[in-house]
Amino acid sequence: MLFDGDVLTYRTQEVPAAAAEAFRAKTGWDPRTEPRLARVLPGAAARRSGVA
Repeated sequence: MLFDGDVLTYRTQEVPAAAAEAFRAKTGWDPRTEPRLARVLPGAAARRSGVA
C-alpha cells in the first residue's frame, strides 16, 4: 500500500487544543502531560533514535 499526503507537526505548546483533546479522547493518552516513553510496556526496551 502506498500513501501520499501531508503532515503537520507542532511543538507541545503549539498543538491546537481541540486536536489535542480529540486525540486524548480517542486514545486515552495525552502526550502533553505523559511522555511517550512513560507508556512503554513493563519489561520492554525503550528505543530512542533506533538504539535500545
